[in-house]
Amino acid sequence: MKQKHNYLQELEFFATGINTHVYSYGIVKRMSRARLISQYNNWMRNFIEDMRKDKNNKNTYKECEIMIKKLKISQEYNPLKRLKAYIEFKIQKLDKEKKIIGILSRYWIIMGLIFTLMVKIKYSQVPLNGYLNDIEFCRIILLRSKENTIYFEILTLLDAIATSFVASLVFYGLNVVLPSKEKNKSMQRAIQCIITEILNEIKTPHTICMNFYNSQSSFDISIADKKDIDNFFQTVDYYKNVYYYNDKWITGIEVLHMSIQKIESYIGDLYRIYMDVLSSEKLDILEKLKNSMYIKEFERGYQHLKSRNSVSIPADILEEKYKNNKENKPTAEAFISICNFEFEKALSDASALYKEIEKAFRLEQQQRSN
Repeated sequence: MKQKHNYLQELEFFATGINTHVYSYGIVKRMSRARLISQYNNWMRNFIEDMRKDKNNKNTYKECEIMIKKLKISQEYNPLKRLKAYIEFKIQKLDKEKKIIGILSRYWIIMGLIFTLMVKIKYSQVPLNGYLNDIEFCRIILLRSKENTIYFEILTLLDAIATSFVASLVFYGLNVVLPSKEKNKSMQRAIQCIITEILNEIKTPHTICMNFYNSQSSFDISIADKKDIDNFFQTVDYYKNVYYYNDKWITGIEVLHMSIQKIESYIGDLYRIYMDVLSSEKLDILEKLKNSMYIKEFERGYQHLKSRNSVSIPADILEEKYKNNKENKPTAEAFISICNFEFEKALSDASALYKEIEKAFRLEQQQRSN
């Protein structure tokens, strides 16, 4: 509790600088938007609401909340939704007439169309028939004003405004909304292709390793449980040659290293090209994969192999060091001991992450069909 309170106090001070343009909002949006939004959704919002139950803390962490809401608005890709979120954000900063302005901001298109319809009916020269003509209120509202009067000139102006409003909506829909939706669909397809490649790079290396030892056996990390992983490690040795690549044999850990490099490259592409399209949930899962035990542990294993193969200790140095203890003297090749790697836990981590990525990007059916 105290740590959260201290963190929010620091963040409030920082947010004040952002909201008053002392610090760069653009840099915060680019570097920390996903993390701050995730923290706000996970625990900040509830923590702040609990603090504000005390009347003396009504405006507690207000600057922080304003900054987070601005970040959320910038995350929304759809132009109409972004405009709506921006208007709602501005409304929340007002102290008076929030409800009225809130209704206007939410239903402005519908209200504009109703206004257009009413103006068009009143401007129309079609006479009222039936019982409507007997109701004075309907005659006042719906009957066209006489020409060459001030009311008729106002009505003419309103008719022109209403026509412009409808034309603007049509133009906006055809030139902004529809192309944006198509562009968004295209981006989502590209993102799904990259995510599919990431999942393949998680799955394929372990399948290659298993098939080398037993071509009849199979290992699917996407559905593997603890028993499958235990059986896998009873068969596979990552430090032995398993794959013929570029006219030479390479070890399983090297195959994994190449796949991890591709995964990190794909994640970099997603951050660089599609940052504004990805939701905070998707950014979080990508960050989780980037910093996962799976990547760190197998990269550590690769670095161990690299150092073990590159370091050679001269025989005379070994002879001098162990001249009084020749029984325990190691060979030059085996001088660096194998570290205690947690490959089984790393593989379990990869299996769980695989399922999380499938769920976050909704790739279950696509992956199963492949």
